[in-house]
Amino acid sequence: MQVIAITGGKGGVGKTNIAVNLAVSMSMEGLDVMLFDADLGLANVDVVLGMKPKYTLADVVSGDKTLADVVVDGPEGVRVIPAASGVAQMVEMQSGEQETLIRQLSDQLIPPDVLIVDTGAGIDQTVQTFVAACQSAVLVVCDEPASLTDAYALMKVLRAKKDIRRFEILANQVDNPLQGKQLFERIGNVCDRYLDVELGYLGGVPTDMYLRRAVQERRALVSAYPRSPAAIAILDAGRRLNQAHLDDHLTVWHGWNFYCNSVQQRVACCLWVLALIDVDGDCKLIVIACDKLCALFSWNRRIARDYHTHHLASCCNAQR
Repeated sequence: MQVIAITGGKGGVGKTNIAVNLAVSMSMEGLDVMLFDADLGLANVDVVLGMKPKYTLADVVSGDKTLADVVVDGPEGVRVIPAASGVAQMVEMQSGEQETLIRQLSDQLIPPDVLIVDTGAGIDQTVQTFVAACQSAVLVVCDEPASLTDAYALMKVLRAKKDIRRFEILANQVDNPLQGKQLFERIGNVCDRYLDVELGYLGGVPTDMYLRRAVQERRALVSAYPRSPAAIAILDAGRRLNQAHLDDHLTVWHGWNFYCNSVQQRVACCLWVLALIDVDGDCKLIVIACDKLCALFSWNRRIARDYHTHHLASCCNAQR
């Protein structure tokens, strides 16, 4: 499962809109996507999507419902875990309770290909806990002094307290691609001088009248207006994230070898992946449960199957 935190430090940078549209765009690309609203005190993913969930995370924390009970279906097949807004119990959750909630995500739910976590604004313990639980941290920034200052402060805290060493920068509300790139370079120059972190650039999302229209209509931009400039930029950012995840988890040595994150995954890899057998001089490739492999490693099933097909031929030709 690929787990992506969408954060930003400062409120008002468009973080939730980015999270919602990234989730929907990835689902439109054929991935199984779940969107978790981790802004526990001021949740608004349901508002952005025009949803009226019967239950929220507040019911889970109170013990009345399980996580599976509160999951609701969103646009384009995205599953949404809605949080509550204005509930004191959610705001006052301790770090231990937050970590228990995170564990429940893996214990009680069928893992999706991608889990997108929309964090709250700021640099408090709640934001730190949820970002640290994710594999990737996407930092949404705008070309405003307050946004840049808060983004730097968030990276500094996460590096010092949670040992997070890489951040993906997404420039939002830019006038043109050059402005987004320059914004990234400014952040990079400061980080090179004062922080021991690595930055990646996901691109710039332009200011777009269609985004404002989608917000007013309470719809996801990428499905409501897929040809709008902002929708195309968000779709590209999602593809970059997905490709980076594939590159990190799949490498090939001498035809076949798989990168695994843990000993358990290595064992599972040996059990599920494939065996190259030479019988009477003939090379046969047995591919066992490709879909289970994809689910295990959160690979895009279509890309993985194409990859298998291409390298099957290469391996067999090499053996012969």
